[in-house]
Amino acid sequence: MLRITTTYRLAETGAYILRVTGRLEDNWVHELRRSWRPLQNAVARVPIRVDLADVECVDAAGRVLLAEMRRSGVEILGTQ
Repeated sequence: MLRITTTYRLAETGAYILRVTGRLEDNWVHELRRSWRPLQNAVARVPIRVDLADVECVDAAGRVLLAEMRRSGVEILGTQ
């Protein structure tokens, strides 16, 4: 299961934050992409951050998506 919460932190960071909780694998990778793409297209000048602090695991497809997001300028938080 995966939960994605989107918040906008204007006062604190001026960024959209996608907080991901659960397992980033299989069909859930598609759900994260579906949350991120429209946001990226709608707010091109506002930074986007993805918080993975509460993610239990990431499969190969999830790693590919995170790499794609990073290349497009998304800041990935909560990883080691």
